[in-house]
Amino acid sequence: MARLPRVFGPDVIYHVMARGNRREAVFLDAQDYTWYLHRLARYRKQYGVTIHAYCLMPNHVHLVVRTGVEPLDRFMQGLQQSYTQQYNRRYEQVGHVFQGRYKALVCDTDEYFVTVVRYVHLNPVRAALVARPSDYPFSTHRAYLAGVATDLVDPTPVLRLIGGVSAYARLVEQGPAPSPPDVQPGSVLEIRPPAPASPGSAPTRRPGPREPLDGALTRLAAHLQTDIEALRGPDRSRTICRARKLAAFVLIRRLGYRVTDVSAALGRDGTTMTIMVGRLGRRLAADPADAQAVARLSKCMEVKA
Repeated sequence: MARLPRVFGPDVIYHVMARGNRREAVFLDAQDYTWYLHRLARYRKQYGVTIHAYCLMPNHVHLVVRTGVEPLDRFMQGLQQSYTQQYNRRYEQVGHVFQGRYKALVCDTDEYFVTVVRYVHLNPVRAALVARPSDYPFSTHRAYLAGVATDLVDPTPVLRLIGGVSAYARLVEQGPAPSPPDVQPGSVLEIRPPAPASPGSAPTRRPGPREPLDGALTRLAAHLQTDIEALRGPDRSRTICRARKLAAFVLIRRLGYRVTDVSAALGRDGTTMTIMVGRLGRRLAADPADAQAVARLSKCMEVKA
């Protein structure tokens, strides 16, 4: 039976996975990793692809890429065939190095995009190759901690979504991520241009001791004219969703509570919470109502009731 063609378009973000043939190693030493990265840079430029993340594991590869005007197939064909030829020449063998066709999943939401990048960077930890992702030299985790784009990788879209390098570091510190779910093909995530700096773009940490999180959350709920159970519950109404976002933002960005702790207190996923707070922070400069609400709540929380 003939294989069905893949349907690809421009400006689509994919999580690409390629495994070694028969699950065998595709990188045998540091030189092999270097050769692959050299070819990754070469074909990225040739086909106008943006690399948002990668992790080269001993027997498989993860890439998070955004296509240009050329189909993803052309980029991957050039990259994989070029590396296979080099590998076979070096080790005096013939045949396939990678197993069948690569797998490509569309990152169709901001949340999935962030989840995939975190998953990719934590692969070496999950495989017990290193204790911390920063110890692994063949991924883009260190580029994310640097926070700037290079000739090979652009971490800035994810960093903008979650609120910067510090937020990314906290997200990864949560530990190995579960495998992200498959995504239905056909959806497109458009990367927006960089947003201008805003009053909420950087966390503002309050020094000194703090009251217990539940107490702070209860007081915030009262100031928002709701209650803590409503903020924790499944209510998706506009009023409660806005109150939940404001409470989370003030707790994390103004009072310095950990994302993981606030997420647990509000019964939300840590990744979702990070994205929600980051979005509100970027919106403050253009939304006087939210900016005033954050300022009012922050002032109310300065002195315990």
